[in-house]
Amino acid sequence: MVKEINEPISSSIGCRMLVASDQDQVEKLMVDSYTTREAMGQAVSNASLEDLKDHHLNVVKKYFPQGLSFGAYDIKTGELIGLVLMGIPCEAKKQKLNDAGKKMAKFIADLNLALPDDAKTSRCALIEAVTVREDYCNMGIMTALWDRCKLIGKAFNCSYVTSECTSMYSQKIAKKLGYTILNTIKFSEYTDETTKEKWFSSAKPPHLTAQLVCLKLA
Repeated sequence: MVKEINEPISSSIGCRMLVASDQDQVEKLMVDSYTTREAMGQAVSNASLEDLKDHHLNVVKKYFPQGLSFGAYDIKTGELIGLVLMGIPCEAKKQKLNDAGKKMAKFIADLNLALPDDAKTSRCALIEAVTVREDYCNMGIMTALWDRCKLIGKAFNCSYVTSECTSMYSQKIAKKLGYTILNTIKFSEYTDETTKEKWFSSAKPPHLTAQLVCLKLA
């Protein structure tokens, strides 16, 4: 399965599993490419860019050591230009969350209430984050990376691959690749049970919802 991951995406874009020595590149890509564009983070009311960067770096620390992540690279330069951060939530170490992270984690927990019982008790691979550097967009790289996630799930003996899609683009890709939509929550309608505050009132079109998607592996 890992051998298939390493097949080139195109004549100019390669793909490979990521290792510990890639962590600096992974963190840079998360901060420079993912944090600045990820829809749920952008929707959090009163969250600074530094708050979001801190949260996403903690997410990297949580899942990257598990060894499920892979990325796309420019064959000519060797630069990492795309990333899939994957992990197995039930085996991940908990990280301390800042205020923005706590809000996003609560939203994600509520979104995941729709997981079927057998998925909740099975070993699942989570697609935590997928990003492609902006100057490499519209080349089919994002779809190619998403398509290979099932190979990781199978290689790590998972029964399901799941993801919380927070952008319209990832939702379209997941649907195209056969993922089942289990739950949809509008950012603007999500209300904290305790404070009654709408935490995600800064959501902007076209990314107005988050979807829980799931692919059962044969």
